[in-house]
Amino acid sequence: MIATTYIEKYVGFWLAFLLPGIIYILLLVLLMWRYKTLKRAPPQGSNLNNFFRILGLAIKENKGRVWAKNFFESVKPSVLAAKGKTVSWDSKAVEHARRTLSACQIFLYQPLFYLNDGGVGTVLSNQGAPITTKGAPNDLIHNFSPLTLMVFAPIMSFVFYPLLNRYHIKFGPITCMTVGYISAVIGSVVGAIIQWRVYKTSPYEYQASTCDSVSPISIWWQLPTVMLGAIGELFTAVTAYEMAYASAPEGMKSTVVTINLAMQVLSSTLAQILTPSIKDPNLIVMDLGCSWDCSLRSDDHLLVRHHHVNNEKFLIRETLEEDHPSETEKQKGGSKDRSSGEA
Repeated sequence: MIATTYIEKYVGFWLAFLLPGIIYILLLVLLMWRYKTLKRAPPQGSNLNNFFRILGLAIKENKGRVWAKNFFESVKPSVLAAKGKTVSWDSKAVEHARRTLSACQIFLYQPLFYLNDGGVGTVLSNQGAPITTKGAPNDLIHNFSPLTLMVFAPIMSFVFYPLLNRYHIKFGPITCMTVGYISAVIGSVVGAIIQWRVYKTSPYEYQASTCDSVSPISIWWQLPTVMLGAIGELFTAVTAYEMAYASAPEGMKSTVVTINLAMQVLSSTLAQILTPSIKDPNLIVMDLGCSWDCSLRSDDHLLVRHHHVNNEKFLIRETLEEDHPSETEKQKGGSKDRSSGEA
């Protein structure tokens, strides 16, 4: 990505598009070459219709109070049977519906994070136009986001999380996502401070983009904003992917993961709506406004309303099965042996 930025500046767009196109073609060739060794699972069908039936009846039984504490209790087969009603689902399906809805509620906060992830829309590009680049393209810094992910992802996997486990420090998914939000917020605040310095050092001050002269501030000062956003993505976005897969029941995993990915689409839509406002002298307000909103949402909604997800047993069980599959199989086998012995 860094190479294509320089190619676009010094050669042209045709080569900047051709280079990644060649890479994608090579990936297709690689996929065809390894096709026979890939594990292909048959389609399992979807429980989406069942989910909507359970959700619809729960809304009806609770008289529209979707915020009710025991929202799904009213649609359990045992509760409905006491009222003389019979349904086609069991208690397990109700629990699956609860988990699915809980995950989707948490994903609704993701667009706020993505708005703060490396700056709102084209804020960084606009900020980079009137500052000193010394030949570097003003959109170069954006490409350091994937580079930061490549560097810090192994550190998180092999150093940070094992260290937490070693000292028995509980770091649940909601806490993890909140840390990611805070990292992105700090990145936006840093971006606002840099933009303020650009205005103060530019000959045209708060109309810096219209000035032929540039601010002496280097474009490399944008790196903290991009890197903090990328680190926040490791905490927030990656955890959201894990939650989407772990929380969704069989037959609903693809749906829940799709809803999670759709949050990026919603964030891009919000960024497009804000695009007309991303200009001088509004750049400081754009950074601070979104960071403030993201901070409030993460602190209030995630920590207060969804803190219980840190203790969800299905997430702990999913993690154990992924990290120690042999141990979980032994535990399942041991429980079966004990139950047969008791019988």
